[in-house]
Amino acid sequence: QVNHSFTTDLLNQILFAEQSFRSELSALITRLRAERFGWLPSANHAPQSANKEPLLLFSLMVKGQGIPWLQLTAATPTATAVRFTIESLDAELTNRWVLKELGSAKERLFGAAAIQFNAKLGQLVKVAQYEELQAELQEYATFMTQVRVENKESSSHQSYSYHIALNRPILLIKSSAIDKAILLWLNYKNTYDYWRAERSKVVRAATAAGKQRSNSFQHAMFSPPQSQDFDVNLSLAINNGMYVCMPLYSQDLTDGMPALVLSLQKSDVTVCIMKELACQASFHGFKLNFIDNFDELVCLH
Repeated sequence: QVNHSFTTDLLNQILFAEQSFRSELSALITRLRAERFGWLPSANHAPQSANKEPLLLFSLMVKGQGIPWLQLTAATPTATAVRFTIESLDAELTNRWVLKELGSAKERLFGAAAIQFNAKLGQLVKVAQYEELQAELQEYATFMTQVRVENKESSSHQSYSYHIALNRPILLIKSSAIDKAILLWLNYKNTYDYWRAERSKVVRAATAAGKQRSNSFQHAMFSPPQSQDFDVNLSLAINNGMYVCMPLYSQDLTDGMPALVLSLQKSDVTVCIMKELACQASFHGFKLNFIDNFDELVCLH
């Protein structure tokens, strides 16, 4: 079980460190590739066909237990917070399925994951009498669903096919949630812009320092062969209905109160990216209901 809280500055510092490390690593790899291509004969630049089986076959399975298994809370200085919770996780990743293509073995990674996920927006409230207790989250909006993600074998060996399924997604939202969400977004956006400006200074300094050195390898940096066209198929499905519930008169969404309920029985969205973007979507059973006696258990079950 993992439970951690992030402040605005800490989260952006982590992103700053990750982006800086990734930039330095990319620059190092580019320099090594440029030096290698600059000394090797051009005949060796052509990609070699993978005629051998993968050296290492693996099958990795991950199961998360505990309620909640993973809980991350991001909070602003004014204690407005968003909490992401993974209650259960069942995932598998393997490369044991080897595709045969034009007489060569092409290694592919196949994976699937089922996640019980919920996200909550609220205000962290700490009990004054008990300092040792953690702050409780006073909820303004709650989103819950079961997510299943997998990549499937496509009819074309060059394409990648990913499928995402949401099982009965439910959004319970109070009238004050929109204002809290806007304040949370503005706080993180302003802090992110500050750290992005700091990172830009570091990048400009590193670029100026290595400009003269990189000029000698400029021709070699552009010599690698062109990559294949980007080919991805992405599909999104909503099963067993989707519900959005909001109270009409009260600030709290409780049983027996009048509420507005938006529901969608089923939806399928398919996106294909291959030089151009193509999208196809279908929506079934859209309803807008005004309910006098709201029952939360009806939506949950």
